[in-house]
Amino acid sequence: MTPFLGPLLWTSLVLAAPPTHRLEVTPAKEIEAVLTQEYSFPKFQATEWVVVIPKPLDLPCQDKVRSNVEIAGSKKPAMEPRGLVLYRLSGKEKQFQQGFQVQARYSATLFSRRLIALDSGEKPPATVDLKADERREWLKSSKDFDWESKDFQQWLTKENLRRQDQESDVDLARRIFLHISTQFKYHYAVQMDRAASAVCRAGKSDCGGLSGMYVSALRANQVPARTLAGRWALSAKKDDQISGIVYYQVHVKAEFFADGIGWVPVDMAGGVQQGDKAKDLRYFGNDKGDFLVLGLPVNHVIDVKGFDKLSFRGDLQGSTYWGVGKGTMDPVKVTEDWKVEAKSLLPDKK
Repeated sequence: MTPFLGPLLWTSLVLAAPPTHRLEVTPAKEIEAVLTQEYSFPKFQATEWVVVIPKPLDLPCQDKVRSNVEIAGSKKPAMEPRGLVLYRLSGKEKQFQQGFQVQARYSATLFSRRLIALDSGEKPPATVDLKADERREWLKSSKDFDWESKDFQQWLTKENLRRQDQESDVDLARRIFLHISTQFKYHYAVQMDRAASAVCRAGKSDCGGLSGMYVSALRANQVPARTLAGRWALSAKKDDQISGIVYYQVHVKAEFFADGIGWVPVDMAGGVQQGDKAKDLRYFGNDKGDFLVLGLPVNHVIDVKGFDKLSFRGDLQGSTYWGVGKGTMDPVKVTEDWKVEAKSLLPDKK
């Protein structure tokens, strides 16, 4: 039986190799996107609502991000935490007694990113390292990224997913990507446990669960990593569904920070759906620049009078809400739409 070693002890046993790759980053698309969500609660009489809507940030995969977020009939937002907009709505106003309507307009330039091996003798380009607080943030163990749990640590050992001597960040990340791609299945359900330890036991999950497990495996090896929650830069298609659920182009990807290289993109669900064909690395180190990241997995705790402390993750793909009042919020009727206009910035292929 292999003894359990704490994560800090494991990482002290091996050394990482210097960078062997670089990132090619190219402007790919300019997009204008509109998200609309209308919520109706026929059996609930609200006294007050708190509604939080994502306000995307500039990231390595996108910049010049602009947001115009509003709720029909409301005034200015109550506060704007980083990456979010928060509204308070009074049930004294008729239009908010049994629901509300959200509209968010986003514009951004999206970048394609491609991981390229350095030629013999080629020196890697200068890069900016992560700040100490950023590195700590993207190495954390948490409820979903529970890489410090005993079950997850034992799984890493059993599947030989710990960094080997002189194994670079990219080589390690590629090896973990290929293992998950060939050993796990894609599965979506409305109610799922997406904690990394639960996913490795189940052997299957959706884009959020698979990406979270991948990120956790990298963090366990002291490679900063994070999930990217958002929507494809494509309009929602009528009657498009996944497992019987209407699909509005939502998706979760991942990226890891390779020292001397930068943030490297990974689509873990894409790799799993390829299976053995994932060896072509179409979904590792390759991003076409066709995805808008709406939120990052940063924990927020906001003190709102009348609601106590609201605790939630910032990786939202749309609005989230809390309400106080009389009756029950079930059932809730949600009407949603996602429309995108995109202009390619890449040269036409001849």
